Amino acid sequence: MAIGKDVDLSKYQGKWVALLGKRVVASGKTLKDIERYVKRKASDKTPPTKIPAAFKVPRKGEGPYVLDGLSLSEK
Repeated sequence: MAIGKDVDLSKYQGKWVALLGKRVVASGKTLKDIERYVKRKASDKTPPTKIPAAFKVPRKGEGPYVLDGLSLSEK
């Protein structure tokens, strides 16, 4: 399943979004702007399906963006 596949994200082009299911729960110019919605302590047992996914919405003609080695969990 592709993240954001069934969601109109056109108004978020060039922004970072936190997406939970088919709902945008936060957006911002930087990942730091939405960090509190997607960051969890390593000991947090919240199921992954209950934690918003963070990604940058490409502008028309850009992307997709690929994040490699990104970890938002705290110890």
